Amino acid sequence: MARVAPVDKAGMMAAFDTLNTADLRLSDVLAVARRAEDTRDFTPTLPTPRGPVTVGLSSGTGGNAGAFVVSRAERLQWAGVVLRHLLPGFPLGLLRKQRVAFLLRADGGLYRSVGSARLDFRFLDLLRPLDELAAELSADQPTLLIGPPSVLRALLDAGATAQPERVVSVAEVLEDDDRAALERGFGPVVQVYQATEGLLGLPCPHGHLHLNEAHVHFDFEAVGDGYLRPVLTDLRRATQPMVRHRLDDLLLLSDGCSCGLAARRVLRVAGRQDDALNLPGARGGSRSGPTSCAGR
Repeated sequence: MARVAPVDKAGMMAAFDTLNTADLRLSDVLAVARRAEDTRDFTPTLPTPRGPVTVGLSSGTGGNAGAFVVSRAERLQWAGVVLRHLLPGFPLGLLRKQRVAFLLRADGGLYRSVGSARLDFRFLDLLRPLDELAAELSADQPTLLIGPPSVLRALLDAGATAQPERVVSVAEVLEDDDRAALERGFGPVVQVYQATEGLLGLPCPHGHLHLNEAHVHFDFEAVGDGYLRPVLTDLRRATQPMVRHRLDDLLLLSDGCSCGLAARRVLRVAGRQDDALNLPGARGGSRSGPTSCAGR
């Protein structure tokens, strides 16, 4: 049987109206998502025959902006999986109140889906002034802090004094110097590898990043020097199916980890194929990498 040819983000957006299973039009999705971006109100949803769906824009850090839609069931499932891996001391940690602060460009409501009396979420909008965010973060004293490492480092420089039990790096490659600075300033750091295309990697109990192979099937295209480009199929996402979807990330992988998990360990997310600047006689890339829950 012939294997289905991979599709990239541009191809997915071009065929969005026929690929999604909720009878949605890309123009309607983009209108709702852009209105949310302009008003900073991310609560509106789109009605479908199967119930309302959450919509959002990817951050476009790879150069190709996109849109995503998820149902309530998919949103709850996503949040449950993420919190299972991220909450300090899970599940016993839920016996006491957990305060989660996440610094993101957009609040898609994914984390808030499982909010409760013992699980409080606060969205800190990255478009606000840095000194305001630093003061609010210091006052909140979250137990779990989620955000891009460059922003978290900037908050440290701005005087933020929070001491969370765990820091979660999203939206960018976590460089070694960033990890060291964040661990000195805030506390232990782990990574989440997420994109518009799905929840791709989560930390193990030893703090190492592993592919989310329980929910996503990965094929790989070799690009040289041990780097691999993922082609993924999300096994649980149905509203906007991701089947043989080619990412432009480049990964270094390992089969072994001291935690004993069978899922392959991600040694490095090295950047993106389209995240490069071409100059006469030179070639260089900008700092980029795995994306936040708002997508890429």
